[in-house]
Amino acid sequence: MQNTSTMASSTIEKLPSLISLFLLAVLNSSDHVSSNYSDEETQALLKWKASLHYHNHSSLPSWTLYPNNIANSSAPHGSGPIPPEIGNLKSLQSDLSELSLLHLYTNQLSGPIPKEIGKLKSLSDLVLSENRLNGSIPASLCNLTNIETLLLRVNQLFGYIPEEIGKLHKLVVIEIDTNKLSDSLPEGICRGGSLVRLTVSDNNLSGPIPKRLKNCKSLTRALFQGNQLTGNISEVVGDCPNLEYIDLSYNRFHGELSHNWGRCPRLQRLEIVGNKITGNMPADFGLSTNLTFLDLSSNHLVGEIPKKMGSLTSILGLILKDNQLSRSIPPELSSLSHLENLDLSSNRLNGSIPERLSDCPHLYYLNLSYNKLSGRIPIQIIKLSHLSELDLSHNSLSGKISPQIQGLQSLENLNLSHNNLSGFIPEAFEDMRGLWDVDSKAFRDATIEKLKGNKGLCGNVKGLQPCKTQYSITMNNQQKRDTKFCL
Repeated sequence: MQNTSTMASSTIEKLPSLISLFLLAVLNSSDHVSSNYSDEETQALLKWKASLHYHNHSSLPSWTLYPNNIANSSAPHGSGPIPPEIGNLKSLQSDLSELSLLHLYTNQLSGPIPKEIGKLKSLSDLVLSENRLNGSIPASLCNLTNIETLLLRVNQLFGYIPEEIGKLHKLVVIEIDTNKLSDSLPEGICRGGSLVRLTVSDNNLSGPIPKRLKNCKSLTRALFQGNQLTGNISEVVGDCPNLEYIDLSYNRFHGELSHNWGRCPRLQRLEIVGNKITGNMPADFGLSTNLTFLDLSSNHLVGEIPKKMGSLTSILGLILKDNQLSRSIPPELSSLSHLENLDLSSNRLNGSIPERLSDCPHLYYLNLSYNKLSGRIPIQIIKLSHLSELDLSHNSLSGKISPQIQGLQSLENLNLSHNNLSGFIPEAFEDMRGLWDVDSKAFRDATIEKLKGNKGLCGNVKGLQPCKTQYSITMNNQQKRDTKFCL
């Protein structure tokens, strides 16, 4: 017989049955169920037991329930529906009144959530995530006035979120993402002022974010992405002094960015991808210096990138791709000493690439493609020793590729295609081992179409004219197969 504490730990982690209701069960070889339980309750338990299996697919042995004891059994996994009798075990009333945790996550449970769960009044944690549950969220769950954690994510639930959820004043965490929920968010969410984490992403929710939620002072994390939510982006947040992470991506928000984000002084991560945001990026829209990630890509932003973006000294990722931003790249971005990921691609930026971008020593991803940048590739770029991906394609860059590019020893993906580069392909490429560590046929299969705009280049590459100087690059067949860069 296994040690009781070891079995309890395994049960908490994996057991999706009535055993995992922490009703302290014994599993042994007898078929006896205590006579203290009614026939109806016994049948309910046996019905549930019948749906359980060991991970080795053998049947679960017969079992006897005793209070305050757990004996040996390999942890089973569950399938089938949750029996509605779960909330009607009157003979177990003394135990159920103490039931605080119900964790049935990551199984194959199906069918609706029984409304009878709403009778388990002592529950503080209800975790039914990552199953195959369907139907609507029963309004009876809103009777769980002690609930603090409600996780129903990654199921097939549909219908609306009950308005009565506002009665759950102790709620700290709600995760109901990746379902098929529709209609609007209930106005009462965060009525109790305890809500810290809210995840409703990847549903079919519509309408605006409720006013009470906009001003939820306890909220630290709010994920709304992948819905059909609407409203003016300048009014999405109110007074949220503790908000650290918000994702509003892939909704239908409109309007212009404003300084309201200054009302979220602890904000670290802001994502508003794929909406209908228009207008200029304000010179100062109040973003905190604590910000580590900003993604405003795939909107309709115009005008220049504000110089004050250079004051976001904690930022690691700045993604502004697929907008209509114009003018030059502000050299003030070089002040972002912790920056790792910079993507300004698919805009209308012009001018030269700032030499001072080399002052971002941790930069590993730099994408400036599909703009109108001109001038030479700055030689200072070789100082970016951690750079693994560099895409400068589809611009109007000119001049020669410096042999000193060999300084980028971490580079794995390089795309300089569709520019006005000239001269020979540097022999230095032969010494850039990082480029040969990935599977690519960029040199071998290069075509005139891929090299369009770089007609001045020469080298031993299909589609290029041969060089007439002693610097013509020579590469063996293995190197041709493994090189990963496009010119």
